[in-house]
Amino acid sequence: MRLRRQGKYVGKITDVFKGTYFIQLDCRVNAVAHSCNTASLPGQGDEVGFLVTRINDEREVAEGIITRIITRIIKRK
Repeated sequence: MRLRRQGKYVGKITDVFKGTYFIQLDCRVNAVAHSCNTASLPGQGDEVGFLVTRINDEREVAEGIITRIITRIIKRK
């Protein structure tokens, strides 16, 4: 993988399932975030900042924390 632990990256949220955020990072690596340190919760399509805490080589994903929301996508009904 092309990531480092404690590295900060940017990506888009592809899916949210039961409080778990699935992110496609800009460096073409999949990531999973189990927690979010922002005032409001991000949604699908939002661009977020991501801090890597662990790299799972078996599943080929990075695990970490969402640190901030960069761009919010507002979906209209």
